[in-house]
Amino acid sequence: MKCIGYSLALILVLVPCLSARAADPGSDTSRPGNWTGLFVGGDLGISVTESGVTQSGITYNFPTNPAFTIGFEYGFLYELPIKLVLGVDGYGNFNFASNNSVRIGRNNIISSNFGTNAFGGDLRIGYDLGRLLPYAMIGGGIIEGTSDASNLDGSGVHAGLGINYLVARYVGLFGEWSIQQASANAASLGFPNGTAGFLINNIVGGVSFYLWIPGMNGPY
Repeated sequence: MKCIGYSLALILVLVPCLSARAADPGSDTSRPGNWTGLFVGGDLGISVTESGVTQSGITYNFPTNPAFTIGFEYGFLYELPIKLVLGVDGYGNFNFASNNSVRIGRNNIISSNFGTNAFGGDLRIGYDLGRLLPYAMIGGGIIEGTSDASNLDGSGVHAGLGINYLVARYVGLFGEWSIQQASANAASLGFPNGTAGFLINNIVGGVSFYLWIPGMNGPY
């Protein structure tokens, strides 16, 4: 939950700063055009997974160790006349493995080194502020376990908040916080009759490339 709080605080700081920059007359935000078009991007950042296993009515929580993550995203945006920007996207996140251990009883300790890969899609809604496009997204996806959890897979809700900032006509920078919820069979984690629950928090930054629709000038 601390990760979520820090992420929201970061977004609240960045939005007014970038809004002021986007509203600068030197940035030419009065131009015609909009965000309608295709995009593809790559990102890297930090992943923090809150995970636990429930077996025989008892829940065992793994520690929340941070790990490195890389990913990609692609999609389509369509801007309405009222400056609302609607979109769809697909994504992939590769969350590197971290060491985890959980104590069962007094002496039994189960240790696992595992990460996750997550894939899915979202619906997006944003608002055109010139070069700046804040947005929210919600959808769903699947996760696949890696390393000691290679046989683990599940599915759940994906959601997040982000900011795009166009630095050139076809190139933008973005920051994004997202969560991926999923549940799966926990046998590969050493719990043959258990159910694993995951909440994956990703905080990333990246670069996007845009292909504007013919007839649309693009937001620059």
